[in-house]
Amino acid sequence: MKAKILGLLLILSLSACRAGTAELELALKLMESNYTTYVEDLAKLVSIPTVSALPENLKDIRHAAEWLVERLNRAGMKNIEILETEGPRPVVYADWKSSYEGEEDPNRITAIIYGHYDVQPVDPLDEWESPPFELTTKLGALYGRGTDDDKGGILMAVEAMLATAGSLPVDVKFLLEGEEELMSPNLKPFLESHRELLAADLVLSADGGQISETQGAIGLGLSGVRGGSVANPNMVLAQILSSLQDLGTGKVLVPGFYEILSSLQDLGTGKVLVPGFYE
Repeated sequence: MKAKILGLLLILSLSACRAGTAELELALKLMESNYTTYVEDLAKLVSIPTVSALPENLKDIRHAAEWLVERLNRAGMKNIEILETEGPRPVVYADWKSSYEGEEDPNRITAIIYGHYDVQPVDPLDEWESPPFELTTKLGALYGRGTDDDKGGILMAVEAMLATAGSLPVDVKFLLEGEEELMSPNLKPFLESHRELLAADLVLSADGGQISETQGAIGLGLSGVRGGSVANPNMVLAQILSSLQDLGTGKVLVPGFYEILSSLQDLGTGKVLVPGFYE
């Protein structure tokens, strides 16, 4: 979990090039000093059986959403709301903006942190070595349905940044849904109807894995059920670069490139004249 949090802090910092190593180290130290409190909070959330596939757990979905509102408020988030979807499982929204602290920066980056608070069913129960909705520690690891997917870590990281650095390096919006394990049937219409509220420069998903207990991972693409739902930015960059030149002839394919080049060329010598270069 610590690796996940560190990865999130690094992404937020690099996105805005503001928070430095000192702030990140302070945030991690704060989290370590408050580890017991964080585990207690996680235990409370894990204890809520938010199985989205079972109608009998709809009241628990609502309970978890209300719990998250309180937790986000305690973390210092603003504009915290339970927003209804076209189905019975709501989205929890919250944000934090520099303008709340009197800072106005039109170029400031806004990041959405996506997560989900629903979980998979726990059957068959007889294969569990510990109660699924009771946070259990075994050999230093935490067990319980939803502990990692997807109830752990992210709120603690944001609170740590707010408490240590005084502000986040980017503006942040939380979008926490309650039906991801059902393939998010109502998420698309929700996004469309809340387009202005959810306007952002990038989205960070808190729903993913990591390489090891101590090494985080930043995923650059998602395959999804339909395949390639989110493009890998490395591939997109490679495609853009390869479109600039004909690899067979070496011809530059950028529109207007040769027209600009000819306007800079000395017809007598064939040299390209760059204004100011020879002065």
